[in-house]
Amino acid sequence: MGISSTEPAIIQSLQWRCYRLPLRAGFTTSQGALAVRYGAVIYATLRDGQKGIGEVAPLPFHEWSVLQRAMDAASELAANLVGRPVEQGLLYLNRCALSHRFHASLLCGVDMALLDALGQHWNRSLASVLAASPDASSTSAVQPTSVLVNAVIAEDNLADSVRTAGLVATAGFRCVKMKVGIQRPVEREIELVRAVRDCIGPDLELRLDANGAWSLSDATTVLNGCAPYHIQYAEQPLPVSAGLPEMRALRQRTRVPLAWDETVVDLSSARRVLAGEVADVLVIKPQVVGGLRMSRQIIQEAATHGVECVLTSSIESGIGIAATLQLASALPEIHLACGLGTLPLLANDLIHEALPVRSGFISVPQTSGLGVTLDEQALTSYQVLSMP
Repeated sequence: MGISSTEPAIIQSLQWRCYRLPLRAGFTTSQGALAVRYGAVIYATLRDGQKGIGEVAPLPFHEWSVLQRAMDAASELAANLVGRPVEQGLLYLNRCALSHRFHASLLCGVDMALLDALGQHWNRSLASVLAASPDASSTSAVQPTSVLVNAVIAEDNLADSVRTAGLVATAGFRCVKMKVGIQRPVEREIELVRAVRDCIGPDLELRLDANGAWSLSDATTVLNGCAPYHIQYAEQPLPVSAGLPEMRALRQRTRVPLAWDETVVDLSSARRVLAGEVADVLVIKPQVVGGLRMSRQIIQEAATHGVECVLTSSIESGIGIAATLQLASALPEIHLACGLGTLPLLANDLIHEALPVRSGFISVPQTSGLGVTLDEQALTSYQVLSMP
């Protein structure tokens, strides 16, 4: 990790508790309306007594069986890590992410927890730890203290979309992401986008996220129809099953920049997209690609190809959001608004500290490690021990 300490940071134990967090209101995507997030909190304890927390938040987030699959091998992973120095443990997690030995979200949660514990061990913020160059004993630059985030419009009709657009515009957001891919015929999507653009005015950035709902023909129709409304980018306009030739064809048929989210599930898939020259933006979810440091590697490699990256949540609690804020703060390659303003969707954020959005920014916690503390009482209220 590039930072030395006189006392070795040895992993003493890894433990976990699963939760079921209701959403405050239905969250509608092209895949339907979702009402609950299942996940787990990881506890990493070091031999010196420092304790870190992380979060396992797999996708799809509303299915208990998905969390079960992610956590099935947690005991095996813990057995391979306990007794190791944290730095060795982190290298092991990287190897596991590259080989897909464990579920990516499990690796992500343990990665977060170990980095949180290590940051506390060194009395450094997680951003400071992540920003350190491999052969340096200090960070290369001062990290920003806040991260620009986008608002989300996830309504299934024009009236509600315009109402939400008005609310986010008056709240001071500088970037809005619309969930699309829901309307039929697809020409109705263009009407919806026009109405939202009219509501928010010309100065706010507007993104579209189709969650892979369109065919090549429909994506071409909608994006060319929306081009006059100054779209920052269109996220996952084609399904994951679309190959590089289709992705390249769409890029040639529209001037709307293209971003790929669900297509990027690990380092190798990111490299395929970059080598294929089919992306203007990559949307990176640490829970999907295997952790904060794997996300960092993808973002840094994308920058060498001239491709921007956006960090976004998987609808996690405050633990996952705080960790991704720290990562965004650590990386000078992050220039665009990140998709991290999702905590209001959940009934509880499971942390004591508040992470509010103010004028389109979230402040990055500045204390050591993750910078937030687990609300154990809240976790107990939402804990699940077996399938509901």
